[in-house]
Order: sequence, then C-alpha cells, then structure tokens
Amino acid sequence: MRPRLKPVLAPLQVASLALGCVIGFGCFILAGDFLETAGPLGAALGITLGGLAMLVIARSYGLMVRTFPVAGAEFACAYRAAGRHHAVICGWFLTLGYLSIVPLNATALAILGKCLASELFARGYLYRVAGFEVFAREVGLAAFAVVVVGFLQSRGVRGGGRAQVVMTGLMVAAVAVVGVGTFGGSGASLANWEPWFAPGRSAWSGVLAMLPDGSSILVDLQRKEFRDGAVFVASTSDGVVARRAARSSDGRQLVSDDGQSAPVRWQGSDVIGEVRWMGKTL
Repeated sequence: MRPRLKPVLAPLQVASLALGCVIGFGCFILAGDFLETAGPLGAALGITLGGLAMLVIARSYGLMVRTFPVAGAEFACAYRAAGRHHAVICGWFLTLGYLSIVPLNATALAILGKCLASELFARGYLYRVAGFEVFAREVGLAAFAVVVVGFLQSRGVRGGGRAQVVMTGLMVAAVAVVGVGTFGGSGASLANWEPWFAPGRSAWSGVLAMLPDGSSILVDLQRKEFRDGAVFVASTSDGVVARRAARSSDGRQLVSDDGQSAPVRWQGSDVIGEVRWMGKTL
C-alpha cells in the first residue's frame, strides 16, 4: 500500500501560498507596458481575458491532482502517462524553470527597493540589460531575499507556511491601501483614466496586443470557413502567422491587430484553422 503523506499546511497557508505564487515579476514590470499598449480599460479587459484563459490550465491541474494524488506533480503525471524517460526530461525542465523563476521574482524586491530608496540601492553600477540598469546593491538585496526564504523553507514546511501567510497578508494590505488611496484621494477622478483605450488603434486590437509573441494557441483544424472578426492561422509568404479575418473594399483579408504587418488576401487553401483559445505563461 502506498504511504500517505501527512497533511502539514493549514487551508489558510495553502491559500496564501497559491495567491503568493500568482503574483510574479510581471506584476511589477508589465503593468506600465499594458497601460501604454491598451489604455486603462483595455489593460483591465486584457488581464481579465488572460485570467479566464488561465482557468483552462487551472482546471487541467485540478484534474491531474485528482488523478495522481501523490507528491511529484508534473513529474508524477509524466511518469505514469509516458514513462521514466519523459519523466526525467520533465523533471529537469521543472528544475531549470524554478532555478530561473525564483531569482527572477526576487529581482522585483530589488526594483521596489531602488524605486523607494534609490540613493541606497542604486549604487555600484554593473551593466544594462533589456533597458534596465543593474546595480550591485539591488542584486545583493535580491540574493539576500532568496537566502532568507530558502532558510525558512529548510526549517520545515509549517514554518514556511506561517511566513507565507504573513507576507501574503502584507501584500494584500498594501494593495488595499493603494486601491483606497487611488479612488479616495482628493484628486481622484475618472477623467484621469481617459483615454480609456490606447489612441491610434481600435479597442480590441489594444486588448489582443497584450498577448505578444510566444502566446500559446489552440487551433481548430476543421474550421476554415471565412468568419469576419475571427482569428485564423494561415501559411503566408511571411511564414505561418495568426491574423484576424476582416472584410474591406479590397475583399476578404487577414489583418494583424497591431497594424505592423500588411494585410494578406484571404486564400482558403492557405488557412490552417481557426484559433479557439489563446493564452500566455509569464
């Protein structure tokens, strides 16, 4: 009989851990880009659509947990479904993923420190990457955070769970304070949100532009009939692309939502299928 794991984390600790895992580096870095790309309302709609798309993944994980109620997560699923070789590959990719995403999220603390106390942390210039200046002191702050969290986890799951409740509570409280201050301040006005959508593009093109290159899509290969407004995958002179079907004075075309690519004439024989779902992992 397979040994059963002893439950250690309380429901509140599990919920805090789940909420804490949702909030990542992108919340600190991409918010400004979203506002510039889609506008306030467009950004809100884009994030909402992204959240709905992630429900598909959450549902899949729920099914996996019920089917394989053991420690090991994706590794256990890959082992049972495809064998040990696939499981080893899956396990190493998970390891490499966590080794990169944990330091990446720790840099969010460094960015926060540089914004709140630039004179303290913006010292010891090292290099510039992706438009960001990197300083020795903010790298030290991020490394210190990784060491502290690692130490707490090494002391036991229960202690880490308590720390997660405290940190998540502080985060929720900070968001609540900022939210109340945003709408309750003396200068608060809906007029400050205008324009609601980014100028120079349609509302939906701004929303969809928040799903950049690297997004995952689900294509229905049976749906190839022209449908105005639907997104199709087609083979063009630029390669395989995802474009929106649209009617114009020039006839049926496939156009890009960001307006950076020239329209392509609709050719039914070049259409691979219609996009039924789109999502992206940050």
